[in-house]
Amino acid sequence: MRFLAASVALAFVVASVAATASEFPAPKQGEWIAKDFRFHTGEVIPELRLSYTTVGEPTGEPVVVLHGTTGSAAGVIAPGFGGELFGEGQVLDAKKYFIVIPDAIGHGNSSKPSNGLRTKFPEYNYDDMVQAQYRLLKEGLGIRHLRLLIGNSMGGMHVWLWGSKYPDYMDALVPMAAQPSDQKAAPTRAAADKLVDARLAAPVTADANDFIYQWNSSRDYNASPGLEKIQAALLAINSADDERNPPETGIMERELRRVKHGRLYLIPASDETRGHIATGFPKFWVKQVQEFLATAPKRGM
Repeated sequence: MRFLAASVALAFVVASVAATASEFPAPKQGEWIAKDFRFHTGEVIPELRLSYTTVGEPTGEPVVVLHGTTGSAAGVIAPGFGGELFGEGQVLDAKKYFIVIPDAIGHGNSSKPSNGLRTKFPEYNYDDMVQAQYRLLKEGLGIRHLRLLIGNSMGGMHVWLWGSKYPDYMDALVPMAAQPSDQKAAPTRAAADKLVDARLAAPVTADANDFIYQWNSSRDYNASPGLEKIQAALLAINSADDERNPPETGIMERELRRVKHGRLYLIPASDETRGHIATGFPKFWVKQVQEFLATAPKRGM
């Protein structure tokens, strides 16, 4: 239950934080239907609705931002997150980049159990979600190559999967608040004591079926087997006080040795960081991403 509260709080914080933010071009919402979408279970939906939001013009360099569990594009474009990234002169300036923010299967305005099928909706997992994102970009939007794929929490785990499933599709990867391994680590006592009360107080208003499916989708997550396939430059970002991914386990360091162009930025723990939700605040990592993008080679198709 504490894990659920932590990630729900991440979505809430990103969507609601008041911060000094720059204005950016008005977001545009879109929808694309993936025909005959086959899930990992073998089930097929004739029409899978995939909702997305864009910022900037299609002539810009394509960048994809992936949200966390229970989140959606709405949280990504909020002042406390997108307002720190997409404005003029900022790291993902929408005058330079074409930013695409998909609503994952089961989230936002994309197809989900509460649309009508409820418990008859196929049990999707992270592989299904990544496949849907790829089809949206490649078939729906006609994007042939990405400059950057960046994601937070669940979105970060999706980034790890993207890197091995579609290794030639992007120049750079930034998975945040996520590890490639499926190993589960218990939170440290200090981290739990610091964070859990505030997170348990976060409101939860989701449909019960949607909520269960969202959490169940991570059950078989494991990006570890494909790490050697990753070709893009990769900057993993975690927080030193992340109770879900404690650095003391050594998992990240071990796994990153298998990534050809991978490195880690560990946000120092402080009175300002908030464990797993620290990466929901761009001020902790925006400089590192800017430097990373400046040096990441453009690989092309």
